[in-house]
Amino acid sequence: MANLNIRNLPDEVHQALNNRSTEAEIREILTAAVQPLDLEKMGRAVGLEKPAKK
Repeated sequence: MANLNIRNLPDEVHQALNNRSTEAEIREILTAAVQPLDLEKMGRAVGLEKPAKK
């Protein structure tokens, strides 16, 4: 298990976490960062559709 210190985090950033701990937010960010990109899923999330097959 690793330890991480975050220094000089602006109060606005900490307040924007909406009752989530900074630790939980960082854990989610780091977990997402090491996952492979699913471009098809991302495309659907922003409203793009796969081209129709011919």
